Amino acid sequence: MLEVLKKSVKSIISLLVILSLILMTTLFANASDLALDGAQSKLSVTTRYSVLVLDTSGSMAGVPIAKAKEAAVNFCKQVMVAEGENYVAIVSLNSSATTICNFTNDLSTLTSKINSISANGNTNHEAALSVAGQLLENVNLPESIKNIVLMSDGLPVNGKASYNGPYTSSDYSGYYYANAAYEKAQELKTQYYIYSLGFFTV
Repeated sequence: MLEVLKKSVKSIISLLVILSLILMTTLFANASDLALDGAQSKLSVTTRYSVLVLDTSGSMAGVPIAKAKEAAVNFCKQVMVAEGENYVAIVSLNSSATTICNFTNDLSTLTSKINSISANGNTNHEAALSVAGQLLENVNLPESIKNIVLMSDGLPVNGKASYNGPYTSSDYSGYYYANAAYEKAQELKTQYYIYSLGFFTV
């Protein structure tokens, strides 16, 4: 049993590292192509603002939150060496949503803030997306690329509710929380890029 657990943890670590690298590469490759559209843009420095939303709900306690922190720090490291000017903010997702770190390009600050989080509470995706959107809305740089990266291990189970949307009770009992999160994502994606990464036991 112990050996199986060790292999499972190693698989989780490998998967999170690989996924974070793939996500980072895709995120900045696609965004850079759009930013380089036109001769004037090609002469300017690409500036990116990315909000990293980390699931810190109770289901992430133990090994999952430790590996999520590791993946998040790795993600920030890769972002900071990407071409252009890059800034990351950290939002904690649980029963509500909290800005753990405002936009910065200081890796030591990001690392410290990420490592300070703990797991507790429920999962409120709508609130986390709302906070991420507010952070990006406050960035007064029209030519910048703005991203939301949502990292979570499960379905929303509290927060704002909407009974109209793509999800119904046949999907799961808390479908109205999913509809609210979906509505918020639909609103935000007209202005920002939204990426999601799931944490699953393998």
